[in-house]
Amino acid sequence: METISEVDLEIVHAVQVEPRASWATISATLEVSAATAARRWAALQDAGVAWTGATLAPGPSHLADESLNLLSNDHRKRSLSYLP
Repeated sequence: METISEVDLEIVHAVQVEPRASWATISATLEVSAATAARRWAALQDAGVAWTGATLAPGPSHLADESLNLLSNDHRKRSLSYLP
C-alpha cells in the first residue's frame, strides 16, 4: 500500500469511533459498499498500517475493550465525525 486515501482514513476513523460497528453500518455512513469497506480495511491490515486489539477490562464483566492502533500519530489527529 503506497498511500492512504481519504476513504481509508474515514474507515479507520469509523473503526476508532465505533469498533464494534458492522461493515454495513460503516459503509452506509461513509457511502461506500460494505464489501469495499471490508476490503480496504483488510488492505490496511495487510500493509501493517492499522490493526485492532483487545484487552480485558477490570471488574466482574471482563468484557473486551477494543482499540485501534495506527502507525502514525498524524492520522489520529484527524477530527472527523461520520458516525452518530
